[in-house]
Amino acid sequence: MIPAPPGQGPAGEEAAASAVQQVPLPPEPSLSGAATLPEDRACSTTAEARMPPDDCCHTKLFSAEGEECGESEEEPAAPFRLAQIMPILSPSSAEEAVTSMFADVLRAAVGYDGGSSHLNVGEVLSSGVTVLLQELGDVDSSDVFLGIGSGLGNVIAQVVLATKMSKAIGVEVRADIYRLGVEMIARSPHGRQVNERAELYCKDIAGLCISRLPPYELATIVFWNNLLFEPVTIEYVKRELADMLRARFIVCTASVCPRHREPCISAFCSSFELFKEVYIACSWKAETLRAYVYWSFGSY
Repeated sequence: MIPAPPGQGPAGEEAAASAVQQVPLPPEPSLSGAATLPEDRACSTTAEARMPPDDCCHTKLFSAEGEECGESEEEPAAPFRLAQIMPILSPSSAEEAVTSMFADVLRAAVGYDGGSSHLNVGEVLSSGVTVLLQELGDVDSSDVFLGIGSGLGNVIAQVVLATKMSKAIGVEVRADIYRLGVEMIARSPHGRQVNERAELYCKDIAGLCISRLPPYELATIVFWNNLLFEPVTIEYVKRELADMLRARFIVCTASVCPRHREPCISAFCSSFELFKEVYIACSWKAETLRAYVYWSFGSY
């Protein structure tokens, strides 16, 4: 979400807040959509979480009602190119800002004991995000970042603070984690800066046609922490990624095509190939995590 920069003074802030589109929907999204997705892959979506009452970050929420798998009724959107209202931070300063932003989150708050492994939350640490961004090379205001399984939104926040990407979008299925992340961002001194170019959504990715619906279709860089996703969801997302025409890089924490052999008939491998492997720090183990960076055949 990229609302216009808030005006100065209470009147400006009130006007900016009123411009934010908030759609009150049931507080909990469906957590079973990925496992029961019908064969025709209709793009039904889960409910959005409400904005916490004390949220001062003005994070936009959009209703998913009425979205269908097919052409969007909206005019094709071009990547956003915004003037930088606030200067981007150095890598070390961005790491410090994000670490401080989520420092009060307890491990118990992001755990899940319901027996469904795909609902566990594992975050890439800020130092790992720095390594990842460095490995991607030059990014600028023509780039749009999409985080699938964005958790608390820490990666989204760091992308905004540390790069010139025009927008960073996060999609998270767990409403409690989503709300907690929004709250942490809102409390941070950097919250308003993050909000300038961040959009956080509480939705089930298995019900989104990310290859055809804005703002997801605008993504040029996709980060998918796919280690614990259910097989049916993995296959669905792979098909959607293969059709994302603007995507330059897809970064995953588990190989998208583990049995890849040339020639490969996978739709994903027809659009992307493995570019490199990088090692990034994560929250759930002491060792670094291997991440797979794929790039589009059309990007070189």
